[in-house]
Amino acid sequence: MSIFERPVHDCIETLSEEYGIYLKPTSHIQSMEIFSKNEKAVIEGPLGFTNIRGREQDSFDSQLARQTKSTIHYHSEYTYEELLSKHSHVVMATGDGEYAKKTKNYREDLTVTIKGAIIEGSFDPYLVKAWLNYDIAPFGYCYFIPLSDHEANISLAIPDLPENANVNLDSLWDLFYEKVRAEFNQKIRITDQFQITRYPMGICRSARIGNTFYVGNCFGTMMPFMGFGQYASILSGVYAAYDLCGLGKYEELMKPLRRSYEDSLILRRSMEQLSNKKIGSNRSCDAK
Repeated sequence: MSIFERPVHDCIETLSEEYGIYLKPTSHIQSMEIFSKNEKAVIEGPLGFTNIRGREQDSFDSQLARQTKSTIHYHSEYTYEELLSKHSHVVMATGDGEYAKKTKNYREDLTVTIKGAIIEGSFDPYLVKAWLNYDIAPFGYCYFIPLSDHEANISLAIPDLPENANVNLDSLWDLFYEKVRAEFNQKIRITDQFQITRYPMGICRSARIGNTFYVGNCFGTMMPFMGFGQYASILSGVYAAYDLCGLGKYEELMKPLRRSYEDSLILRRSMEQLSNKKIGSNRSCDAK
């Protein structure tokens, strides 16, 4: 969502015009509905884009792979240490912070457990929804993101806090699923499900150590507040390339992304101090 990337107003346009990276989103977002326990807010306008991730033909992953001229070696078994011994530079981009933790260059701030599903129904592809309701996602959030006019992703994410130690994720999921069915007043059908347990969120102490560049979630581009970070992740790869080509210093280029992460962490910690009563009251509002 571009509202989290200011002063950039259109991430897709910026990637194209400034960096020569051409991505085709699934759709653009024209409206976002945010629900607390008792309140609803509606934000309208050009808010950002939706896209598919993973091995699908139209996913951002596949689109980026098709634009890569270098050979991609799938199922590689090389370790970081082996690569470091054979090459002048290594870009570490393994998708999470585990390897950065192994190299003692990672500050883990929290872990998150996520349960999600692909659903079928009748949807508006330009509308996304989010729930900040601690009855169904204590100190976390839920969201609905359409993939088309008949398919969507729903997810529930909660931080692994001591307060959530005895939470039953399956029970929360059942509440959320019923909330979604009631919201759309449809017989929503689940076609696929997934769960991620204790996914680490944090940031590297140093963006570069020696000739190793930590990029993407290896660096810490996922924002702790709402989990955004695709644009920042791609930028980190661009900045590593800039450094390798002598066009800038990686540590300096990454400073704005580091600040964004720290700001998001403040919002994350603020959410942990809230309750349903503080998030919303018995009134409805529109913000346009």
